[in-house]
Amino acid sequence: MPAPKGRKYALNFALADNYEVDAQKLKSLFSPKKCMVKITPLHMTHSCEENNIQTSNGYTSFVPYQKAEADLIEAGFDVLVFVPSSDEDEGRITCGNAILSGSMPECVYNIR
Repeated sequence: MPAPKGRKYALNFALADNYEVDAQKLKSLFSPKKCMVKITPLHMTHSCEENNIQTSNGYTSFVPYQKAEADLIEAGFDVLVFVPSSDEDEGRITCGNAILSGSMPECVYNIR
C-alpha cells in the first residue's frame, strides 16, 4: 500500500464474542505507520440475533473492547473506539440497519 496522504488507512472491526482481532498478526500484515484501527460496536441486527452473534456487555459497558484496544495500542496502532448505543439500533440509524432492516424504528421518533 502506498503511504497515506494526510490520513491513515482505517482497518474497521466490529468485535463480537468468540471472534478475535490479533494485534500482532495485524501488525505483521499492516504497518501501524500507514494504518489505524477502528473498533465498532456489533449492532444487534436481525442477522446477528438469528446467528447468536453478540458482544457481551456491548450496551451496558462503556469499554467492552478494552483488552483489544490495549493490545492494538501496544502493537503501535492508533485506535478509535465507537461507544455502543442501543438507541442507534432501536432507532434504525446504523448504516446496516437503515439500509437492510426493512423495518421501522423501535423507539419514539418524530417525522417532520
